[in-house]
This record gives sequence, C-alpha cells and structure tokens, in this order.
Amino acid sequence: GAAKFEDARALAVGKSATDFAAAAEKVAQDVTLNEKGGIAEGEHAKTVYGSAIMVAGSFIAIATAIGFFFAWSITRSIVAPLKVAVDAANAVSSGDLTTAIDAQGKDEPAQLLRALQSMQESLSRVVSHVRHNSDSVATASVQIAQGNADLSQRTEEQASALEQTAATMTELG
Repeated sequence: GAAKFEDARALAVGKSATDFAAAAEKVAQDVTLNEKGGIAEGEHAKTVYGSAIMVAGSFIAIATAIGFFFAWSITRSIVAPLKVAVDAANAVSSGDLTTAIDAQGKDEPAQLLRALQSMQESLSRVVSHVRHNSDSVATASVQIAQGNADLSQRTEEQASALEQTAATMTELG
C-alpha cells in the first residue's frame, strides 16, 4: 500500500500537478478571453443599438415629414376649391353673376363648383328673362299711358263739343 500511495502522491504532485496547472492556466486564459470578447461584443451591441435608434428615429422623422406634406397637400386640395366656391357664392349673393367659376376634377369640391356654376348660369338666365319681361311691361305701360292720354284728350274734346251743342240748343230753344 505505501508504494502505491507514494506513486499516487508523485503523480499528484508531479506531472499531474503540472498538467493541471497548465490546464487551469488555459481555462483562466479562456475565461479572460471570453470576458474581453463579451465586453467587446457588449460595446459593439451598444453601438449597433445606438445606430438602430438613429436610423429608426430618422425613418420616423422622414415618415412624419411625408405625412405632414400629404396632410397639407390634401387639405389644400380640399380648401382651395371650397374657397373658390365660397367666393363664387358670395359674388352671386351680392348680385354679381359674371364671376367665372372654373370647376375641374371629379371630387366633391369640383362637383360643388359645377353646381354653383349651374346655379349662376340659371340665375343669369332668370335675370335676363325678368329684365326682358320688365322692358316689355315698361314699353306696354308707356303705350297704355299714351293711349290713356289720347283717350283723355278725345274725351275732353267730346265733352267740349257736347257743351257747345247744349249751349247751341239752349239758344235755339
């Protein structure tokens, strides 16, 4: 037993110990290498994360700017024709039936402008007919007034002639 114990001790203290120490050193180097690699990868991940945040922020800013542009463009395409429609309606309501209304497109504001244009043309025709008819009435009124003046003059002449006839009959009779 003692010889085996001495052999085991020699192995534990001798070559095995040296091999174990070398292996432990290699493991320690691997641990250090892994720690350094982990730290480096962590720093790289922070850099990539920061870049990703910048890219995402840029995309969000660009998308927001594009969204604002489209919102402005759509709002303008609706508001501008409505302003034209309001101006045309105000012109018609103030009696100006000569304002040109340009209705282009097929959307609702363009349909509104076409309706205002049609209304303006109809009102213009109605006003033209009323003007023509009032001119006819004025001409007829002048003719009636002249006829009444002629009739009045003839009536006065007849009355005067009757008075003379009556006076002559009274002298004769």
